[in-house]
Amino acid sequence: MAAVLFYAVAIAALTAALVRARRADVNGGTPALRAYVALLTALGVTFAVMATPSQEWVNRLAPDLFKLVGNCASLIAGFCGEALILYTSCPRERVMKKLRLRLAVLLVVLSVLVAMFFWPHPVTLVGSFDAYLSVDPTLVIYTLAYSLFVGAAAGDMAIMLWRFSRHASRYLRAGLRVIAMSGVGGVVYAAAKIAIVIEHVVTNSSEGAGDEAGVCHAPFASPACAVVVGIPGIAVLALVMGVLLASGATYLDHIHRRADQLRAYRRIGPLWRHLHEAFPEIARMPNTPRVITELRGIEWRLAQRLAQTRDGLLLLAPHRSPAIAHEVRTTAQQAGWDDRDAVVEAVQIAAALTARAAGAPPAHDPPDPPTERLDDIDAEIAWLQRVSRAFARSPVVATYRSTPVKETHDRRA
Repeated sequence: MAAVLFYAVAIAALTAALVRARRADVNGGTPALRAYVALLTALGVTFAVMATPSQEWVNRLAPDLFKLVGNCASLIAGFCGEALILYTSCPRERVMKKLRLRLAVLLVVLSVLVAMFFWPHPVTLVGSFDAYLSVDPTLVIYTLAYSLFVGAAAGDMAIMLWRFSRHASRYLRAGLRVIAMSGVGGVVYAAAKIAIVIEHVVTNSSEGAGDEAGVCHAPFASPACAVVVGIPGIAVLALVMGVLLASGATYLDHIHRRADQLRAYRRIGPLWRHLHEAFPEIARMPNTPRVITELRGIEWRLAQRLAQTRDGLLLLAPHRSPAIAHEVRTTAQQAGWDDRDAVVEAVQIAAALTARAAGAPPAHDPPDPPTERLDDIDAEIAWLQRVSRAFARSPVVATYRSTPVKETHDRRA
């Protein structure tokens, strides 16, 4: 199970890195894109070499060499993650200043890890280092240096991303917060590793993670395996998912908006069709957009339907009855109807259409056309959806639509 999780993350990360790298070659790479590709590549390498089958294979040739490679790659991934966030949220001058310090710390920690790994050890390094912490001070330094950098980088990423996400769009905000939560997982992992080091040194414990060979065959087989395998596996899987979600946020937001526009187009349909039936001159009857084939043109179609609905309501205005509006509004207030403003408006439209169809004379002079441009189109679309829904579904509106012509005329009087 652990190997499947690790290899799945590695394949996902390396595939995404390859796709982005090819896109950068075609369109020219920005510093943020290069940091993104490096981040995904480092994550892919980390999980490819840290999977149990990979560890067992390399241990035959060079014991625990892939652990060093994986640890170094994970530190590079943390640095690239910070670089990606900084490049996308700060001016380049500030980014370079901050990255120089982080890069210097990264190089120092990588040097410490390599030096401590190749330093002569009293035992052969196979599997988890936890079992050797009480007898090998170099591994204590190795683990502390690694854990402190991971915890600091993960915490820094989580804080920056959470702040940045407040000003992001829907899907970008979701992706950034998923990455931030993976950073919290990194902090938990680092804190647990430091606690293990302290516990082993203080108690002189030789207990390690996994079986006798130091291999965890399941991510949560034991508390030690949860720290070594489970928590980082889930954290990095969340990191990859969050990065992919954030990278596709613009496309997802675009699709979501188009879907909302298609929904609004259809919801305004019942009101529009009745107005079109009464005033054919406002438009020709278009085909209803299909989700896949016509989603790209829905923005124009919705704007067209909005303008046509406005025209129809303007032409219908002389047939509206203030008396009916007052009567329905009073009844709605007394009965406590839901969305009564939309119901009152739909009743006036239904009564006006019924009166016009019966050949009744206009109740008053037509209003002047609007001279000011409406600024909040989204609010108007939302309002027309409510009116159209009430027009099609409200039993009160149905009563006025089915009211005999004479009775409707009497109410208009």
